[in-house]
Amino acid sequence: EGLLDERAIHDLHLLKESVLQIERTDLNQQKGSFHTHRQTVSKSSHAGPAPAVTLDYLYLQAKGVADSLEETAEDLARKCGGKVHYGEVVDGAVHSAEWKRADTLLQLAHEPRHRAIKDPERAIFKTIYMYGGDVSRIKDICRVRIEFSRISQIRECLRIMHRQKKSLVLVSVVNRLDLQDAALDNAGYRDVICSVNVLSDRTRELQCTNHLCEIQLTLTPFLNLLTPEFHKRLLRLRNIRTLGSAGVNWHQ
Repeated sequence: EGLLDERAIHDLHLLKESVLQIERTDLNQQKGSFHTHRQTVSKSSHAGPAPAVTLDYLYLQAKGVADSLEETAEDLARKCGGKVHYGEVVDGAVHSAEWKRADTLLQLAHEPRHRAIKDPERAIFKTIYMYGGDVSRIKDICRVRIEFSRISQIRECLRIMHRQKKSLVLVSVVNRLDLQDAALDNAGYRDVICSVNVLSDRTRELQCTNHLCEIQLTLTPFLNLLTPEFHKRLLRLRNIRTLGSAGVNWHQ
C-alpha cells in the first residue's frame, strides 16, 4: 500500500465498496453464498432427462457460449475504455481458431478449441485436486480478460455488468485488487474475477444460458507482468499449494 499514491488508494477503496454493494444486493435476491455458485445444465425443451454435468458436456457448453462471451466482452471494453485479451499465453501468442456456424452443441463437438476456452489439462487438474472430482465447481472453462489503465474503469465495468440484466447475469465477484487480499497467493498478480451467465439468442438457442463463464478485469501494469515465463511460475506455485493441500507428495 505504501507504493500507491492517495488517488489510487482512494479508487481501490471505492472499488471494494462497489463489490460489497453488488454482493449485498444480489445476496438478497439469490439463494446460497454469492461466491459458491456451480455449473448447472439448462432444462431441455425436449422429452427426457437433462444431460449430466460432466467435463465433456461443460466443454460443449463452453463452445456454445464462447462467441457470445467475446461479443459481450468487446461491448464492455468499448463502453469502459478497455481492451479484450483472449486465451492462454503460450510463447507470446494465444490459442485461436476459425469457427463455422453450428445449430446444436453436438455439431460444435468436432470444432477446434475456441481461443476463449481453457486448456482441458488444466481443467482436469483442478477437478481432481482442487474440487474433489466435482466438475460443477469449475467456472472458468470459457473466459476472457479485459485490460484497463485505471481502477475507475474497472468500477464502471462492474456497474454496467451488474445492471446489464438482459444480456448478462453477474453471478459472483472476487476482488483480488482488495488491499487486504493476500497478494502472495498469486505471486503478486492481482485482478477482479467475475463469474457470469451470458444471455443471447445464440446461448438460448443452444440452451447454454446457465453456463458459468469468467471475465477477468485487469490493470495494465499487472498484465504487463503476465509473460509466458511468469504465467508458468504462477501455475507452478498454484499447483504446489493445491497438491500440498490435497496431501500429494509433489516432489516425486
